[in-house]
Order: sequence, then structure tokens, then C-alpha cells
Amino acid sequence: ASVELGVEPYFSVTATGQQIRLGDDADQQGASDTTMAQRFDIIESLLGSVPLPTMPGEVDIKLPAIVAGGTTVRDVAFTATTAERGWNIDKLTASLPGRTTLEANGVFSARPSLGFNGKLLVAVGQPSGFANWLANDIDAPVRRLSNAGVEAKVELTPDKQVLNDLELILGGARFNGTVARTQGQGAKPHLAVTLDGGATSSDAAAALASFFFDADWKNRFTD
Repeated sequence: ASVELGVEPYFSVTATGQQIRLGDDADQQGASDTTMAQRFDIIESLLGSVPLPTMPGEVDIKLPAIVAGGTTVRDVAFTATTAERGWNIDKLTASLPGRTTLEANGVFSARPSLGFNGKLLVAVGQPSGFANWLANDIDAPVRRLSNAGVEAKVELTPDKQVLNDLELILGGARFNGTVARTQGQGAKPHLAVTLDGGATSSDAAAALASFFFDADWKNRFTD
């Protein structure tokens, strides 16, 4: 690490660490009793714990694992420079359950609320394991997929989640389009999905539907 003081202070940190644990042991829930909403809360808590320095600088950090809310995120690598209200992420990579690779780059905002604007890639090598981690009520067609993935330009805030230039892969099926969820103050959320695809199987079509609706056809993203 280095710190330059003076009229234009600046810091630089390059670090390789060991596994770290966030939260109390009582918060470490197993996959079997955790809902999708709770998983997103865990991810939000993890992102909210990222410090925001008051001095400009850059970081290059590698960690073998981060344990939070019963989830182990492995092979975390983070290269970024400070921004006015967050971080300019040059590269973020991590491995999630289900042989899942996450890659992202863009602008992460921590103030006044969490937000991200940039590119996101999620490649799932074992959809059954990823689905089991993400929620305990994912339907069987998702679990039968051989692979899955999504790549998009994203705008994520508490009130709006937009995926543009979206490419979605479910087994042998491929879709392109846009997904947008918005919620105004005091209004019900609105979900708009526009996807074009080629030939697909009944399992892939059912898997696509189950991402948005549960077995009782309740919208998963209402809350």
C-alpha cells in the first residue's frame, strides 16, 4: 500500500487475503430455508459493507472466499478506483454456488443508496446447484438445464432494475432482448419483458417462465 499526502492526496492498495466472514454465526442460514428475496438481501448487505474512502485512490484485492449469510462466494477479485459516491469498477469476478461465474464492470454507487450501472455476466455451469442456492422453490425445469447464463448492460437501483442488450441462455435455447422492473413511490412494481429467441424446448420455455412466476403463478419480483 502507498499513500500520497498533500494538495492532491491519493492511495493505492494491492492485497491478497484469506477467507473473511461477514455477519454473526446466527445469521449463517442454510440453502434449504432461504428464499430468493433473502438471498438478494444478503447480496445487498454484502455490497453495503464495501467501505467508501474519503480520499481518492485505487484498490486491487483478491480473496479466496467471503462467507455471508450461509453463502460462500469464492475467488473474489476486485480492481477499482474511487468515485464521488462509490467506486469505478474496472473488473469484479467471483464464483457463486452451482459452478457459477460472475463478472462485472461499471460504476457502483454506495450513497445515498446502492446502485450499479455497467456490464454484468453470470454464467451457470450447474443450474440445479445455483437454483438450490438462490431459492428453495425453483421449479424442476430449471434444475434439469445443462447450463444457463445471462449477459447484459444493467442499471440497478432500489426502484429500477433494467437489463438492456440482454442475452439469456437456458440450455440450448438463446434469447435476446430487454427486461425492466420499475417501481415509483407508492406504486405497485411493473415488470416488462421483451425477448426474441429461436427454436426452444418445452423445458427451456418452462424454465424461463419459472424465473418470473412460482408454481402458483405469483410474480417472484413483486416484492
